[in-house]
Amino acid sequence: MSTAKPDGYTVGLTALPTAIMIYLDPQKKAQFDGKSYIPIGMQNSDPGATAVSAKSPYKTMQDLIDAAKANPGKIKFGAGTKATRQHLDCVRLEQAAGVKFQRVHAGSDANPVVMLVGGHWTWCRRASGF
Repeated sequence: MSTAKPDGYTVGLTALPTAIMIYLDPQKKAQFDGKSYIPIGMQNSDPGATAVSAKSPYKTMQDLIDAAKANPGKIKFGAGTKATRQHLDCVRLEQAAGVKFQRVHAGSDANPVVMLVGGHWTWCRRASGF
């Protein structure tokens, strides 16, 4: 999209948070930036969800936060990849609650539930439903 000629006929669709994180990461060497596009609409909203295994001792978010306060850096959280909305949601939770989690990433946004169910993480954050 960013290299298409502005002919008035070319329209594209992107996951905005992902596109932003790509051009903000110098290692990705993006060929576009925030001025490369003119937004014309938003197709949907993507609510997040937080989950723990059904076998987990945590039944509420407060249970999880209390455990993190008692065990700084020991409770594993997962989000797909670094610098995605899911990852930043978790970082923001750490800041808001005054806790520290052990950050583990699955390398893609498709893997968090698999990693959680497999017992690799204590909890995870996903952009959409489980």
